[in-house]
Amino acid sequence: MSTSLKGWLATDNETESNGNAGRGKHSLVEVAKKYQNYMRFMPTPRCRITEQIEAVSWENVAEALKKWCGQTLHYLTYKLCKQWDGARVGSEDEEKPLHAIINWRDAEDTIWHIEQIHRLFTSPSHLAMLWLGDPQFNTFVDEAVIKIL
Repeated sequence: MSTSLKGWLATDNETESNGNAGRGKHSLVEVAKKYQNYMRFMPTPRCRITEQIEAVSWENVAEALKKWCGQTLHYLTYKLCKQWDGARVGSEDEEKPLHAIINWRDAEDTIWHIEQIHRLFTSPSHLAMLWLGDPQFNTFVDEAVIKIL
């Protein structure tokens, strides 16, 4: 199996149009269903980081939590962190590191609450549609999908 999800994944249209349905390629919706089911039943870590982490951005917070707790975060959590970081561009606090603006524990709790919402309530169809429009989605989901396929 390729280490890149894009290398062995086909959309529903590709598998139907070329007659390869069920021949080793996985439809994007099928993979999204497996991914969402896997994420839904992954327990949110109860461990909390005990030391102050100097995070420059929300993406840094997400990466620190992934590293510290040994769990990949939901694709939508990563996307939201990226949006939050983008929203800071042009603000008066743009140059300030995140840990100078918000308490680390509040940032961590926020990520875990959002993560729980994404794990429990995301529609696989919606997820597949987002993946179709994101050429780099496999950066976030390869790790989880390879475990379940």
